[in-house]
Amino acid sequence: MKLILVEARSDADVIFDEKYLRQLPERIGIITTVQHAHKINDVVEFLKANGKQPIIHKGKQVHAGQLLGCDVSNATAIANKVDAFLYIGSGQFHPVGLALEDGKDMFCYDPLSREFTKMDRASIEKIRKRKKGAYIKFLSATDIGVLITLKSGQYNLPKAMMLKKRYPEKNFYFLVADTISWMQLNNFTFIECFVNTACPRIAEDFYTEKPVVNYSEIM
Repeated sequence: MKLILVEARSDADVIFDEKYLRQLPERIGIITTVQHAHKINDVVEFLKANGKQPIIHKGKQVHAGQLLGCDVSNATAIANKVDAFLYIGSGQFHPVGLALEDGKDMFCYDPLSREFTKMDRASIEKIRKRKKGAYIKFLSATDIGVLITLKSGQYNLPKAMMLKKRYPEKNFYFLVADTISWMQLNNFTFIECFVNTACPRIAEDFYTEKPVVNYSEIM
């Protein structure tokens, strides 16, 4: 089956009010999503005209500065060159992914709501503590549920099987589905901890009664 990816571009203005400029440090990394990537140069020129040093990186993604939920390499590649990051886009999903990788300040401008905010570091630390707690629970647990999706690009059954070799003292139960339902996972009452082998970011959205740890975090 052929797969065609069509970009959904936003026509929203990405330039924010100049009154927010004083909150930004001089060296600022610019990141965004595909919806606003075609206008990212407008932000770069705007910041340069106001005495800032915007830095943007073009890696393996289609656009410079583009983030994916599971890939923030366009940002981490310049992390040692900037004092903070400026995210152009809606929601917290993408900037949270970077904040978990890097401890720098994260400023966000939403072109749709026109809100300019600084990310709450306390919320990021809460996610970190939850992830650490899930990993500790995995180490002490005996009965482990391994989550495997059939979705293209996220199917990792061969990797999942490596868990049995690395942790022979544990009992692994492989749960395979196209779409993972957190409501259904709560029915496996004997499971002490889940290991997620799909997109690592979806572990943050798990609302199961048991902790969830990403495969990459234990292997």
